[in-house]
Amino acid sequence: LSGVCSPIVDVTSLQGASNSARNAAMAIAVDAANTVWLVAQSTSAWVEHLLRSTQPYAAGGTFASVGAISPSASSQTSRIAIDAQGLVHCAYYRNVSPGIYEHRAYDPQTGWGPSTTLGNTTAAQDYYGLLASDALGNVHALVAKDCASPATWDFVYRRW
Repeated sequence: LSGVCSPIVDVTSLQGASNSARNAAMAIAVDAANTVWLVAQSTSAWVEHLLRSTQPYAAGGTFASVGAISPSASSQTSRIAIDAQGLVHCAYYRNVSPGIYEHRAYDPQTGWGPSTTLGNTTAAQDYYGLLASDALGNVHALVAKDCASPATWDFVYRRW
């Protein structure tokens, strides 16, 4: 290792977003082709986008948006993981009543798939999801369900 960092890439400016456009976009993953995937803010508060590097290893520091993670409304605190087929799995909080946690996958060959609710659709505020992929190509999700005040802190697991 050289220990030398790349130049800083201002993702906010790259997206044309204001630094006051609120979001919690902080996820990164690298696929088998060494494409770097980022969750990034957009020009609208609480609408996170999925970005891909335009070159392997993010050489040159350029990224292109493949669109908003949520098909409508917000996508907040998005998390990503990549399966063995190269699908980029996204889990995110969608701020629609009663507050749900969803999954949506992006296929680099065909685009976005449908969204699926990971927790439930009746109680308020499913939050705090995490994703991980394994060597067999599965993607695993852990989601905190029904976390409105007073929180119940009920956790659920899903696998693809």
